[in-house]
Amino acid sequence: MIDTGQGLHRWTNRPLERESDPRHAIRLWVLSLWLTAALLPAGALLWHQGRCVQLTYRVNELREERDSLLEEQRRLRADLATETSLDRIERWAQRDARLVRPGDDGIVVMRPSSPRPESLLALAPRPADRE
Repeated sequence: MIDTGQGLHRWTNRPLERESDPRHAIRLWVLSLWLTAALLPAGALLWHQGRCVQLTYRVNELREERDSLLEEQRRLRADLATETSLDRIERWAQRDARLVRPGDDGIVVMRPSSPRPESLLALAPRPADRE
């Protein structure tokens, strides 16, 4: 009990009831719109930077893949040159296929036959036609 000088009053705890203020709600909406407008460019910048980082990683991966493929291509070309060298083919023919080099009397020169009309060679210009 509280003594106010005019008598004793009973103390009560009642919840404070506020009147709704539409100006307060409008201020809150305006503030949230300003914050959104201020933070939107920052969010767009962060998204753009993240995308750039992803693309940079992808470009680096593709460069590494290209370099490894070029190295493999160089290695395969060297292997092809080694495997198709005439000395190696001749050694293989003598060793594995048991082929022998023909003598001078065993060499036969073949003359080209006339091409069939449906082949592409029939369309090619002949040496006599060039002059």
